[in-house]
Amino acid sequence: MRQLEKRENVELCLATRGELDLRDARSVREFFDRRRPDQVFLAAAHVGGIDANQREPATFICDNLAIELSVIRAAAESRVADLLMFGSSCMYPRMDAEIVSEADLYTGPVEETSRAYAVAKLAGFEMCRAFRAQLGVRFFCMVPATIYGPFDHFFSERPHVVPALMRRFHRAVSEREAEVAVFGSGEALREFVYCDDVARAAVELSSLEDPPELVNVGSGEEVRISELARSIADIVGYAGRIVFDRSKPEGARRKALDSAHARALGWSPGVELRHGLERSYRWYVEELERRAAQRRGGNVREETACVSL
Repeated sequence: MRQLEKRENVELCLATRGELDLRDARSVREFFDRRRPDQVFLAAAHVGGIDANQREPATFICDNLAIELSVIRAAAESRVADLLMFGSSCMYPRMDAEIVSEADLYTGPVEETSRAYAVAKLAGFEMCRAFRAQLGVRFFCMVPATIYGPFDHFFSERPHVVPALMRRFHRAVSEREAEVAVFGSGEALREFVYCDDVARAAVELSSLEDPPELVNVGSGEEVRISELARSIADIVGYAGRIVFDRSKPEGARRKALDSAHARALGWSPGVELRHGLERSYRWYVEELERRAAQRRGGNVREETACVSL
């Protein structure tokens, strides 16, 4: 939304989660009929970390399939020409020793810990490809590396690794804890990309006359989870001990994307990981203070997500 608002002659078609349930096909079609969007960015999804994926696989596959079918089909039936769906790196086969390119899709089994979510995302990609082939529309899928930044799921019960670690270390500082446990061995490699860089990629790639069916968007900067945890602890100001719990799952050993195609099309990331983590933590602290002030003033409201079409 911030990226689109910078552009001239753009009107955002918005609704809160409370106003529009994207799993409800009838409500979504009525919204499309009423607002008649020209372009759609489908970033909505039911998401979470490894623990949530393993606890709620049925919810992950059902909710995500319902969102994709409702939105992509309504867009096609409403004659929307341009739709970008956000995919996920878990769509790709588990390839621990490789940097994954778009050509690797379907060449092997996906990571078991996120299989339900991966299958749903693959189905959404196939919907985009099918409507593109049948109707000639510019529907395509962008696969970002793990996104982080302000407005991340810091207050969710299903946070990804960056907000989960920031929240955990922040609490450890507040409560003067001597030790913080992190899931897994810490040896897994991950690639993170800042939210504004991803948003800029989405807008730029959607403006192409013939966008690719599938395109990766990553920072090209890999980090071990152990290094990430220590960086976040340093930013937060936690000086205690970090213990890696090898009895807990950690997913694929490596998840890195080959983003050469996106770069060849003119996009490149702009925010280095340390700088992005500092920005993210600063936003989290400010948001904690804002919410505390609201509680003191008796002005607490439910946070809702915006649907941008």
